[in-house]
Amino acid sequence: MAHDVFDVYATIIKDTNEMNAGRRQLDSLYVTLLTFILTGDAYVTFYSAFNNWLLVFATIGICFVGSAVTARWREGIRNIENLQNFRYAFLRKLEAEQEMIDIGATFYTQEYEKNYKPMQKRFLTVTNRLQRTFMAVFIVIPLLLLSLTAVETIPLIHSLIPTTILPLIQPLVAPPPKP
Repeated sequence: MAHDVFDVYATIIKDTNEMNAGRRQLDSLYVTLLTFILTGDAYVTFYSAFNNWLLVFATIGICFVGSAVTARWREGIRNIENLQNFRYAFLRKLEAEQEMIDIGATFYTQEYEKNYKPMQKRFLTVTNRLQRTFMAVFIVIPLLLLSLTAVETIPLIHSLIPTTILPLIQPLVAPPPKP
């Protein structure tokens, strides 16, 4: 049974749309997981009294877990993008067929030429920016806690900090009173 170009085109579009829906689900899963990990990291930091190196190592461990999850997410999205790029290139090739030109089915080619081709590698998706933000936060939190704990526990560092700033370095939450 022979299929015309438009039938193949419609099938690829339907399948690509299903893949896009799967990508959105993947994004939601990873954002939820990373938000949970980040919440734990922030909780440990927020309730730290800056006098416990174990908490610093805990946030560093959380940083590694969060970074690994983010890297896995990035790899999965990159694989899906490669598949999508292949499919969209195939669709644009189909749109070059005279049968498709005659019925005006050249949307993907027009969209590509107008929006994506001029940008090429400069284009960062929302997902890519979100992944970079997660990575940055997973690095900043342990560095911040490490720095504040070092200031609190290593007196030699006090001489390196201006005396007007030193009293401002204190825990966000007051430690519980000792019995």
